[in-house]
Amino acid sequence: MYTIENGSYVLTLGEKRIVAGPEVAILFDQASAMVLKHGAPEMVHPEADTTRARLKEEGFERLANDLVCITGAFDLEELNKVVSCNNYIGVFYKKLMSTQEAA
Repeated sequence: MYTIENGSYVLTLGEKRIVAGPEVAILFDQASAMVLKHGAPEMVHPEADTTRARLKEEGFERLANDLVCITGAFDLEELNKVVSCNNYIGVFYKKLMSTQEAA
């Protein structure tokens, strides 16, 4: 579960606490609505780039294009749903895109 402490997102996994920072990045497969990685943007974005490049090198262009990486200061309740509920990222991403289109 993520919490916000002193303006930073903090992920707690049992006894382990991981500080993500003021924003969180989420890498997911848009076709399957599966979260692949989440956390500090400086850790997630390079993973997204590497995974896309490897998929393209192996001829999996469509799979590479299905990978989406979003970053932001997301609503805490929504973020925790994304990381704890299977396929919720699809719902969250649609909400996020509709909010951005309306702006």
